[in-house]
Amino acid sequence: MLKLARQKSEKTLINGENMASQYTALNVAQYILHIANHEGQSLDPLKLGKLVYYVQSWSLVFKGEPIFDDVIEAWTHGPVVSQVYQEYKKFGYKKISTLAIAYPNFGDEEALIIREVWDKYKHLSGRQLEKQTHNESPWQEARKRANVNHQDSSKEPILPKDMKAFYEKQFKELNMKNPLSPTATVRLKSGEDIEVGLDVLFDYLREHDELIQLMSA
Repeated sequence: MLKLARQKSEKTLINGENMASQYTALNVAQYILHIANHEGQSLDPLKLGKLVYYVQSWSLVFKGEPIFDDVIEAWTHGPVVSQVYQEYKKFGYKKISTLAIAYPNFGDEEALIIREVWDKYKHLSGRQLEKQTHNESPWQEARKRANVNHQDSSKEPILPKDMKAFYEKQFKELNMKNPLSPTATVRLKSGEDIEVGLDVLFDYLREHDELIQLMSA
């Protein structure tokens, strides 16, 4: 588990108001492209846009605050930040081709979240990520508020509070640990060692007491 020097920027806890981030959605997109290029992979604008959306979602859940302030809109093909779309729309459905990507110096926590999202979803195509977001309530709720059909255009904002509530619940159901949280090593009676975040350790021990042999910080 990475040891993080916490670098807090001037942001407020997300409640749909008073957001103030030093980064933009385009900065996040640029860093994702840098990571992809470094790994010898390429991606199209559709996939890039969905990864930017998931980075914001993970930041809202794991940091309790947004990584950028740009509005995410519920477009026909899923969540979109208009500024990111405008920057890369010239590539259409082709892979984004660029030799050098300029990106800001992200704090340790922000960089880790971006890399965790990349590792989680890099094997999925843009179309697969589009379908996935269509099946999740933040996009669905925004489309309902806009009162549009599935194929109709809309620029209805996807609310940060809806994103945080949905993915927080989803991650808990999947027993996903916070990548920013310190962990403890728990040894099961089977001999297997697992890492459990300290933020959920008490609940885990209570729910799995019969499986646990010992633990160490």
